[in-house]
Amino acid sequence: MKKLLLMLIVFTAVSNAKFETFKSQTQEIGSIVKTEEIFFGAYTDFASKIKSGTDNALKGALFGSIGGGLTSGGINAVIGFLDPFVMSLHADQKYLKVVKITDVNGKVAFKKVLFVGDKNPSYSDEQIRQLMK
Repeated sequence: MKKLLLMLIVFTAVSNAKFETFKSQTQEIGSIVKTEEIFFGAYTDFASKIKSGTDNALKGALFGSIGGGLTSGGINAVIGFLDPFVMSLHADQKYLKVVKITDVNGKVAFKKVLFVGDKNPSYSDEQIRQLMK
């Protein structure tokens, strides 16, 4: 009963949130000695900047379908085509920050922070940078 009540409280708090941030990192590395911001801006701008990367992913999906059966390649192609369209349909502000981090041994990882916020009220770029920290 306590778990159910706790889950209801958590879901209620999340449903009333004005924004949410999602953080991920490609791999764990040692002590960080260098950070470099690769991208900060609207999610759709990032998608347009990596268009050549998605073209390569589509080629990989097609070649993967030849090697791994038509079904898996077809699914990858459909997901690759639909993702940008589906993300643009939501009425939220979506910002992405990608940071390249390097440790003392020269090992590199990328840290990604996705901000999804309500458009009413909308957030400025500076506010979004602060909320991403």
